[in-house]
Amino acid sequence: DDSQKSVFGFNDFFHLDAISVEHKGFKVITMEEFLVREAMQGKMVEYGTNATLYPPNKQTSWDGAHTKPLFDYLRKIGNTPHWEPYDCALAIPSSTEPDAVEELKTTLQSIMDGSYGKPKP
Repeated sequence: DDSQKSVFGFNDFFHLDAISVEHKGFKVITMEEFLVREAMQGKMVEYGTNATLYPPNKQTSWDGAHTKPLFDYLRKIGNTPHWEPYDCALAIPSSTEPDAVEELKTTLQSIMDGSYGKPKP
């Protein structure tokens, strides 16, 4: 079926735009917007050398394109520190209310003390 979607973006799986509406400080832009606004303005430098790098072929729209060159570029300009998922986790509060942050803290504590009902990581 030629009408079936074959190219997927991050937002097809993770609805960060909804999170950004609910959480004022969480701003989301598209990759294309990032590349136009930041990379094409010469604001991206190679990590470790500080040499200005532009996207491959100065391309900003990668929809439907082979993305390996883009990911290679992003690895050059990004700092990708070693991360141990069993030592550190990301959690986003369910709302902007202070109680939501307290709920996260309580959940973490119950996980760490074993009262959550699952094995401690």
